[in-house]
Amino acid sequence: MPLGRHFCTRRSYNKMSTSCTLAASDAMDTPSVSQQSTTQTPPVSEYEQERGKPMPSKLHSITQKKLIVALHKFEPPYTVFSELTVELSERYFTPDISVYEERAMDYTFDEVRMTEPPLLTVEIASPTQGVQPLIDKIRFLLGEGVQSCWLVQPQLRTITIYHGDMQHTTYADGSVTDPNLEITIDLADVFAVA
Repeated sequence: MPLGRHFCTRRSYNKMSTSCTLAASDAMDTPSVSQQSTTQTPPVSEYEQERGKPMPSKLHSITQKKLIVALHKFEPPYTVFSELTVELSERYFTPDISVYEERAMDYTFDEVRMTEPPLLTVEIASPTQGVQPLIDKIRFLLGEGVQSCWLVQPQLRTITIYHGDMQHTTYADGSVTDPNLEITIDLADVFAVA
């Protein structure tokens, strides 16, 4: 029998199996297992706890990869980093992508976090993530000396470039040009459907 039509109590539901024991007195006010699973918030993953943002999806991941490839064409004069933690005003951020002035890599010394603001940060919205927290983060980063912040929304296939005092331009087709860094990328390279 399908579980969606039966009611389970906490003491009778076995999480390790799909079975559930019924007791007539237990079934009165307890929602079905299928109702419980659709209304419960999934537990916060270690990734989310450590980074303070949702776990990336497949779409987020491929968009990040394509952006890194597109931005790599501008090395030098820049160096592109993925998931690099930045500490600004005693707050920690891990942008999806950070761009700094070109720097030599010393493979005998590593830094866990950067304490100087990047020139550019890129945030890719995840499907489960609201846009307002990203905009708040962008506002803070611009106030801390980041020159440009890109908000990428893969499901809309748009990139919005923020700079200065939250001035912004949204691109939905053609090329994206960052006015501060003279970086131009083609949206088709980022959002191409395979």
